[in-house]
Amino acid sequence: MTRSTDTRQRILRHATGLASVHGLEPLTIGRLADDVQMSKSGLFAHFRSKEALQLQVLDFAETRFVDELLRPALAAERGLPRIREFATRWLAWTRTAYPGACPVLAAITEFDNRPGAVRDHVRKKIAAYRDTLRRMAEGAIQAGHFRPGASPEQFAFELFGILLTTQTAMHLLDDRQVDTRFNQALDDLITRMR
Repeated sequence: MTRSTDTRQRILRHATGLASVHGLEPLTIGRLADDVQMSKSGLFAHFRSKEALQLQVLDFAETRFVDELLRPALAAERGLPRIREFATRWLAWTRTAYPGACPVLAAITEFDNRPGAVRDHVRKKIAAYRDTLRRMAEGAIQAGHFRPGASPEQFAFELFGILLTTQTAMHLLDDRQVDTRFNQALDDLITRMR
């Protein structure tokens, strides 16, 4: 890695942590420059605009999600073992990856009604996540773990809803039973798909 790449990674790591707690909108080049002890012009050279910074934070968070959670989960046996591995890893990830919520999931409510490049970017990422969940369900049907008539789209819709609710319960509500509730909701969904 070059020094410039190292600097960019350090900035994005810090910015992603901030976004997990405060959201993407409060991220400014000025505040970030102060936090990482750089000049505004030095930081601006890396990102060029607040919107570019927000988009790169989302990409950084997604890369981390894929590398640390999704790719290892997809290495599990196809079908229910893969779904369970994903769920186990996701629950741990949600608790430990960031000081707050996942920046991509948090951006859903922050940008859901605000047209523009950031909303479009979030929308693409969420559609890709749901597509991954749908493909996991298709694998479970092919492996004989889900009934042939089960709807992969419905499974993806409901599991994604469980993931969002769990993040809210964990970070906003400080629900001490969140692991139990998450596992029960997942078990109920799997039972209906069998």
